[in-house]
Amino acid sequence: MRAPTLTEIARATDLPYPTAFRIVQTLVHEGVIEQERFRKRYRPTELVRSLASGFQDDDRLVAAAQANMQSFTAEHLWPLALSVRVGNRMMIKHATHKMTSQTFINYFPGDTMPLLDCASGRAMLAFCDDEERATVLSGLQDSRAETDSMGLQIMCEGGLLEQIKGDGYATMARTRFTELPGKTSAMAVPVFHDGKLVATLTLIFFANAMTMEEAVQKYLEPLGQLSQRVAASM
Repeated sequence: MRAPTLTEIARATDLPYPTAFRIVQTLVHEGVIEQERFRKRYRPTELVRSLASGFQDDDRLVAAAQANMQSFTAEHLWPLALSVRVGNRMMIKHATHKMTSQTFINYFPGDTMPLLDCASGRAMLAFCDDEERATVLSGLQDSRAETDSMGLQIMCEGGLLEQIKGDGYATMARTRFTELPGKTSAMAVPVFHDGKLVATLTLIFFANAMTMEEAVQKYLEPLGQLSQRVAASM
């Protein structure tokens, strides 16, 4: 079923157009639905599927990733986060922070981060399809007051997405938007299923423990292999 227009939503719900418009804009603001950039149609975000799924055990993605992520953290000690996009933020679906002492903060399913300001968000933007990227960037531009305009400019015009796609991973040194800003850094890789980006896997480590170059050299290969195992398990 194709995404409906605002007129089609008003007709299907038997609501006056202005009322339907206000409700739809509220849902967009809350991250429940998003507007397709070129066709002016509206579709549900990942948040709707997350709410509808009920329990995590019923989530195919989490079921495929959970044991693999736990094995990774048990071996390498650093925590991981499995994330998906919800509107203009990245939402954690599963994390292994509670398994290790090498973390400052425990993250849980449902925690979110600003899309432009985390490694997982940058990886998502680089590896998603062109239509989704255009929709997300359009939404970020429309809500620029709530985002880092310089980061958005670099993302759109500075070649960062092309670099990430070429490298196969995204990084964020001394992540700002955490409970302890600047204390951790992160590296994220995409998770694909049937040729489509479905999530990102992020390695989080103490910023003072090693440089980003050291982290990439030591953990990029095992993190990429983990992504492939998750995909194969779905």
